[in-house]
Amino acid sequence: MSEEQAVQESVEAPAVNESTNTSDGKWYDSLPEDMRQDKNITKFDSVESMSKSWLSAQRMIGKDKIPMPETDEDYATVYGRLGRPDDVSGYEIKAPEGVQVDTDKQASFLDVAHKAGLSKKQVEVLSTWDFEHSSKTMESFNANTESANKESLESLKTEWGPGFDKNVKIANRAVNEFVNESELSFLKEKSIDGIKLADHPVLVRMFSNIGKGMMEGGNLEGVGAEQGMTPQEMKDSRSTLMNHPAYTDKRHAEHEQVHRKVRQSFEEQYN
Repeated sequence: MSEEQAVQESVEAPAVNESTNTSDGKWYDSLPEDMRQDKNITKFDSVESMSKSWLSAQRMIGKDKIPMPETDEDYATVYGRLGRPDDVSGYEIKAPEGVQVDTDKQASFLDVAHKAGLSKKQVEVLSTWDFEHSSKTMESFNANTESANKESLESLKTEWGPGFDKNVKIANRAVNEFVNESELSFLKEKSIDGIKLADHPVLVRMFSNIGKGMMEGGNLEGVGAEQGMTPQEMKDSRSTLMNHPAYTDKRHAEHEQVHRKVRQSFEEQYN
């Protein structure tokens, strides 16, 4: 072995893995002091993690980048690069076939969207969602209205029994007597709790009572008793018949007639 080789072997030391922190210190302890104090160095827990970060940064070199905006002009530049048109006329909204567009609402939305920096694609996605959501909301409203109208109709049928048709006709005649065309349109278009005003039990009952009062005063043409009475009217009629002397006096000339009317009243109401 030559003297030069011996010297070389004597100064060579075993390799030390400094890629990670050890119990004896940090991986960057062997670096110059100014680097050991730099947070861009100390934030990494190993040479490997720093190397990955460095490689990622190298890959970004040369790519188109957008600087962080600070002023309104900066934001305008960023919005433009991200797809915002120069003005609201650059947006395109296509309404589904058969959908009536609220132009005032749409103009207001586009104005806000442009101020917020939304791109054409973002506005397209939001407008599509709005059309779909509005359509589902309207479908739900119509279904609820139909259900509510049906329930209100059934409640009046239960309350009035055989007299339902008669009372509805009386109510309609009272409406025709007092309500003009514009007011009637209002009643048919507006709703309370999903029930059209024209079909609301409270108003139908009210107009029916008004009509009955007018009939009693001779100011409204009658609809005929044969079209039925309400359960309460039938009960009152039976009470009157049952208080008639002929009802309990078998020898009375009208005994059979009164009994028959009472029996027919019960059958009509409960059978």
